[in-house]
Amino acid sequence: EKGLKTKNSKFHFDNLFYFDPVKLGPFILYQIGDIYTNARYAGEPHVQVCHEISFIVSGRGTARVNNREYPLRQGDVLLTLYGNLHSMTTDDSDPMRFYYLGFNFDREDPEYPRYAGIETQLLSIRDPLRANRFDINHIFQMAFDEMINDDIQRELVIRSCIEQVLVYTLRTFGPEHPVKPVERYLLNNQELVHDIVNYINNHFYDIRSLTDITDYIGYTYSHACKVFSACMGMSINQYYQKVRFQKALELLGAHFTVTQVAEKLGFDSIHSFSRAFKNHFGQSPTSMVPRS
Repeated sequence: EKGLKTKNSKFHFDNLFYFDPVKLGPFILYQIGDIYTNARYAGEPHVQVCHEISFIVSGRGTARVNNREYPLRQGDVLLTLYGNLHSMTTDDSDPMRFYYLGFNFDREDPEYPRYAGIETQLLSIRDPLRANRFDINHIFQMAFDEMINDDIQRELVIRSCIEQVLVYTLRTFGPEHPVKPVERYLLNNQELVHDIVNYINNHFYDIRSLTDITDYIGYTYSHACKVFSACMGMSINQYYQKVRFQKALELLGAHFTVTQVAEKLGFDSIHSFSRAFKNHFGQSPTSMVPRS
């Protein structure tokens, strides 16, 4: 079962394989998706039939794992292991959006011995909640794009996404190695611009203010704008809008509705999205929806 759902959610891109799991090398995929919940969303308590990694994109809520409650907020990673009793509820005033990945290891697969240590490390984690220390947003987005892609390389990309989400989750739950980003840019403006570009490319679904970038790079927004414009010949906002509306075209081409695209890209309404889209392309989004 896969596709868009709306019950208890504003948006739900669910790809469910519980009854016919997808084998991807040493991984068995049960579920992967993106849900933007409504207020008063409450998932039914259930025993995990697989390991599940959830990434809180926005909002707040509460997870219950083995009868213990954990507060959830933007940027958190929640790990629920096979056999755990698990449920999740959302904050009434700040509903959550979160990504999730449900998988198991296939111990009969010839590649499994290479992953046995990784599974042991995963099973050793006792506290299921951590603030994310790595950018896994774009990895989930790559996997979601592949779920609607039918070419022969699709499963290779999805397997790679599972591996990356798993590795960065283990690193998030591992010992911290503080990074001092400002020091990296003292002698190299090109590297600063590269990181701004990557940040926008990997977070455009979540960015609500471009000043969010300053928390990532460690410089003031005005300095970042000056360096970026000098190197790129366009402002940070112009680049952001370019990336945002290119993704809008991709989603429309993948048969997402205009309403769904507006919600995914964080617009307040379909009207504000349509107006901005027309200003950018000179045409309305409905005129660029492919005909079936």
